Amino acid sequence: MRVTNAVARKARHNKLFKLVKGFKWGRKNVYRLALNAAAKSGQNSYRDRKRKKRTFRQLWIIRISAALRAQGKRYSEFAFKMAQKK
Repeated sequence: MRVTNAVARKARHNKLFKLVKGFKWGRKNVYRLALNAAAKSGQNSYRDRKRKKRTFRQLWIIRISAALRAQGKRYSEFAFKMAQKK
C-alpha cells in the first residue's frame, strides 16, 4: 500500500494559501502559482521596507522645505545649522 502524508501536505498547502489570500487569478488557489507569488511578495516586502524609509525622508524634506520657504529660509541652510548643533 502506498503511504502518503496527506495531513502534513494539506497543512503546508493551507499555510501557503493563507499567505496569498486576496491575490488575483490562480495565484490564490493553485499551489504551484501560489509558491511563486508568495516568494515574489516576500521580495517586494523586503525591498519596499527599505524604500519606505527613502520615500518618507523625501516627503519630510519637502514639507519642512515648504514651511521654511514661507519664512524666507532655505532647507539646505536649515539642515546645515541642525547638523552643527548636534
